[in-house]
Amino acid sequence: NPTGTNADIESFDNDTVHLTQVYYEHSFGHSLVVSVGQLDITGYFDTNNFANNERAQFLANTFVNNPAIEFGGTDNFYSPGVRVTWWPVESIDISVGAFEGNGDYVDAFDNPFYMAELNFALKPAGKEGNYRVYYWNRQGRSDAELANTADPDNAGLVKAENKGFGVSIDQMVTESIGVWLRAGEQRKKVAQFNAHLSLGVNINGGLFGRPDDSFGLGVGSSRMSKVYRDYKKSQDPSFDDANETYMEAYYSISVAGAGENTGFHVSPDIQYVKNPGGDSNAGGLFMYGVRLQAFF
Repeated sequence: NPTGTNADIESFDNDTVHLTQVYYEHSFGHSLVVSVGQLDITGYFDTNNFANNERAQFLANTFVNNPAIEFGGTDNFYSPGVRVTWWPVESIDISVGAFEGNGDYVDAFDNPFYMAELNFALKPAGKEGNYRVYYWNRQGRSDAELANTADPDNAGLVKAENKGFGVSIDQMVTESIGVWLRAGEQRKKVAQFNAHLSLGVNINGGLFGRPDDSFGLGVGSSRMSKVYRDYKKSQDPSFDDANETYMEAYYSISVAGAGENTGFHVSPDIQYVKNPGGDSNAGGLFMYGVRLQAFF
């Protein structure tokens, strides 16, 4: 479930047809691109070369996209809208987007989600890197989403504005080793967890003679907002908050020389959560798994 522990299983658990993406995209020369239609918001914003793809990288949602962003759209971040990306120079691009906040096509744009991102594609010491900074704004949410706010008993939060800023960085440090970082903050009066920081390392298997393998390690921490902490204490006086800390490591094995997008891959994965749900009284937990992927 993408709103739970892992981000690799969609929440389409009924027998209806779901239209995930359909859009028209047009390039104006080599410096401007416009996309209009049913879009995946996370496909254009808060991306990261080493921590963004649950099919090949981290499984934990906290390492796929910044949890300190209240993305618009459905639970899977699909929504009608438009995004524009402009390259004023080769090493800089600016993206802006406007989307229907709930992704349900009902009262479209009554509660819109806006986002703007500036990316510097740099090559310090000849090593490629991306340095993204962004701002976002969400104008309210559906009644069903009240349970995900800082005070689920406060009906006024359905219409409350949320906004925040963040960064997403990936940088190669050698031919085989890259590092990444994400950080963000949102309104503590609206969000359950208002601040997040995560970072990690990516190692290409070429370092040890297997160029199509990869290893990833990530550590992240999310801070509970005061409003949500007070709500939790009102429900349980013994509640004691602490930062939720998440760790994950995976190793993607290329079978019989499979390439990045060809053949068969096996990825053992291990995750550990300390203070799950921000509850210091909750015991830490390990999760073990394996991902199998075949390209045809």
